[in-house]
Amino acid sequence: MLRSIVWKINGSLRTATRVASVVGQIIAYLFILWGIFQFFGGDILDGIWIGFVGWFLLSAAQSANSQAMLQSMFQGVTVGQVMNPAPVTVPANISLQRLVDDYFLPQALRTALVVQGDYLAGLITLSDIRHVPREQWSQVPVGQVMIPLERLHVVSPQQNLNDVLPLMAGRDVNQLPVVQDGRPVGILSRDAIVRYLEVRRSLGLDEAESRKSQEKERLVA
Repeated sequence: MLRSIVWKINGSLRTATRVASVVGQIIAYLFILWGIFQFFGGDILDGIWIGFVGWFLLSAAQSANSQAMLQSMFQGVTVGQVMNPAPVTVPANISLQRLVDDYFLPQALRTALVVQGDYLAGLITLSDIRHVPREQWSQVPVGQVMIPLERLHVVSPQQNLNDVLPLMAGRDVNQLPVVQDGRPVGILSRDAIVRYLEVRRSLGLDEAESRKSQEKERLVA
């Protein structure tokens, strides 16, 4: 509610979110202090409960602010700009033994996209391999062990990163295959997103954009 009011007055969603987050954190700390006062005043159960409510409000306020900052950083950024454009692909018909000897060990891989011809068929990870007894690796094909395409969440290179991040967080996945017309064109991983943020910070892009945003907000005001 507060964010909507500030947004309407100021015209900046980022500023509105920041203000609402700060106010929310102040209220949360007041709840925590009130809970401590109640606890040491002898009302132990109420003190614990009020303190817990304050902690919950504090976590929610901090989370909202962090989410708003990320959305601002990734505004206009597509999956194709952040993904690894040269993912390792392996044929579905090779054995697990060959997969390990020719791909995973030499390249220190933890995951690989599985293809049939030029098209994505699935994904295989170290965990999938470990589920198969070592003595069977030479007989078991990758296609039998992989996570099949119908169980994967895939994205396109044109999708906005802000639309994809909730999917990664909600499904708790470390990487998403990037597909164009059924063909794998990249892989989006949490590591790639972190590296993108680190490069932005090293180049000072976030500070520059923050100054531009503040100047724009002052002009609007």
